[in-house]
Amino acid sequence: MVINTGVLTWDDARPLVHHFFNFWPDGEDRLWCKQLWPYIEKAGLAVYHTEKEAVACREIPGLMALFYQEITERLGIDLKTDLTDSQLKEILCNSLDDIDEALCVIRNAILSTLREEHFFEITIESVFRGNNAPVTKDALSEEMRESATFPLRNIVIERMNDFINAGSMHPDDFLFFANSPDSYVPKRLRKNDV
Repeated sequence: MVINTGVLTWDDARPLVHHFFNFWPDGEDRLWCKQLWPYIEKAGLAVYHTEKEAVACREIPGLMALFYQEITERLGIDLKTDLTDSQLKEILCNSLDDIDEALCVIRNAILSTLREEHFFEITIESVFRGNNAPVTKDALSEEMRESATFPLRNIVIERMNDFINAGSMHPDDFLFFANSPDSYVPKRLRKNDV
């Protein structure tokens, strides 16, 4: 069915973002999504011409939440609140291969218009601020410099960076699901379920 062309603007996406992004009490996760939303729009991912495309646009905030949660897992940081089972069911309603493809499209769209270093900085800042008390830009810069020179931290950041740049976006490969008890993993993602 063809409908008039539309755009899922930030104002339209905000209720969906608030539904999925509840990782930090201070909302740093929602700010991360808000900072990246113009790149989603610029890449044309928020534009739709059919009802099916409109649904795909409305799925982006949930997929970005899944992406954010996986990034924090790879950084070794525990979120204050993980995605709930019901949120995961909403996000993972499509085939895992479709989710993999959609996450790759989102990642590639962001990185096609935003330098990797800037995306990395936005992400680290969001996670660091969400996981800690308010911090100044100088203190954050110092933490990032320390992380770059401290071997263990450097390995963890490299693991996140590898995921952002070229890692598998297939939920079967997500550390979050591998480290969660089966009760938190959607039934079809369990390794013993076919």
